[in-house]
Amino acid sequence: MTSNVQSLLAPTSATRPGIKPRHVAFAVANLLFVFQGLVGYVGVLLGLLPQHPTDDVAFLCVVLAYHGPFFAFWDAPGESRSRVTKARTFINWWLLTAITAVLFWELPWYYLEDDILRRAIPMDRFHQGLEYLWIFWGYGIADNRFLNGNETVLSVEFCSIHTGLVLIPTYFAMQRDKVWAYWIGAFGMAGVCYVTVVYVISDWYLGWTHISPRPYDFWVKFLLTQTPYVFYGGFAALCAMYVATELAIEQRLHALGRASVAKDS
Repeated sequence: MTSNVQSLLAPTSATRPGIKPRHVAFAVANLLFVFQGLVGYVGVLLGLLPQHPTDDVAFLCVVLAYHGPFFAFWDAPGESRSRVTKARTFINWWLLTAITAVLFWELPWYYLEDDILRRAIPMDRFHQGLEYLWIFWGYGIADNRFLNGNETVLSVEFCSIHTGLVLIPTYFAMQRDKVWAYWIGAFGMAGVCYVTVVYVISDWYLGWTHISPRPYDFWVKFLLTQTPYVFYGGFAALCAMYVATELAIEQRLHALGRASVAKDS
């Protein structure tokens, strides 16, 4: 028994093994994350780099790395992957990006934030002797809601952290073609998209009163680090629903085919 669904789930043509453009984009995105996280953070901790403008460079690296999943749809010359294959590659890439942000950004901040508020450390400037908070100050200077106990930020981060933690086992279940994992992933990514929209609109409604007037802070540190969760996160949720539907159809057809063979025998 054959179906159009099966042809969508399998590559329609084979290409010679080798490095493809999307592999290069994936490597560059990872290098950008490593640069800002390892080189930037460790450099500041050791006093080898100044806190500013290293923070500007670090957030530019993050913004560029966020766009890496877009290249999942780029076929190499002579390659023709199915829509489902491209969608799955995009979902995997975006989930890994979002999970990395949860583990190395939201989760540490969630525990450090209470300590910062309790010690009444102001967020309008960097502080010598507290370089381990450097990257959080780098963002907090652009968006002063971030570490000043703002209820909107606390709510958004709470939702993002717990959704991200749920997406970790979901990601591994997706690799085993579990239909339910794609549906959970779709709802999770849609939820992150929604709370990010709320996060941005809540301050737009107030006239950007909590956002730094410095253009780089507004456009790069604030807006361009949030919008990928809206556009890519929302699109990844749609892709997850599409893949889940196609997988469910394929698995049903396989089950019917096996039942037919068993009956004939």
